[in-house]
Amino acid sequence: NMPYLEPLENVSIAIGIAKKLGIELEVREPKKRIVREYLYKEGLPFRSNRWCTYLKTRPMRDFCRSIGIRYNVVGDRIWETIKRFRRLALKILNRRLIKKRDIYLVAPLTIIDIASIIRSFSTVHRHYLLGTSRVACIFCPYKSAYELRLDLGRVEDPGLIDSILRIEWRKWYRDHIDLESFVSEHLWRYKPRVAEMFLKLKNYIEKKSIELGLEEVN
Repeated sequence: NMPYLEPLENVSIAIGIAKKLGIELEVREPKKRIVREYLYKEGLPFRSNRWCTYLKTRPMRDFCRSIGIRYNVVGDRIWETIKRFRRLALKILNRRLIKKRDIYLVAPLTIIDIASIIRSFSTVHRHYLLGTSRVACIFCPYKSAYELRLDLGRVEDPGLIDSILRIEWRKWYRDHIDLESFVSEHLWRYKPRVAEMFLKLKNYIEKKSIELGLEEVN
């Protein structure tokens, strides 16, 4: 579990799925104090600095070592992001889905494969039914603008997130974009200059006709 960034219901849903499948589940999370320190120092995780990944995986690896688990099944899929595609494509082509202690069983599967599997066990997460392509933190920077506008539940301290957004806007974004656009368009996902570029593009498109060719957008 990722404190402050994960929907509160994700843990209870995971516990319910584990119980249904007869699997023993151990819920771990990084210390909240450390997560708050990162939030105040770095802001929300953004593309090219998803600092949450290390904080999230470290407790799991520590737990696995403490009870002598030999292998770790990684849930990364090749089609989730460009970065994962580049990292996992060679493994799949060379049929090397085991790296030291990590097993990438899910890597070659498509979203259709995943949907078929979870439906066959009647373990469909509510977020898939709403239209997300993967289950993640509410503030995952790799979510699309559409997914970020869905009602994916509540985080444990919305006031903290509001404060962090205002702090990082003042520190890094105020010379590039206005606060309202920064929050409503979820531009914290990008570096300041990239965020500014996307906002200019959005404003440009809104002034044009309904259809706009790819060449003109480029």
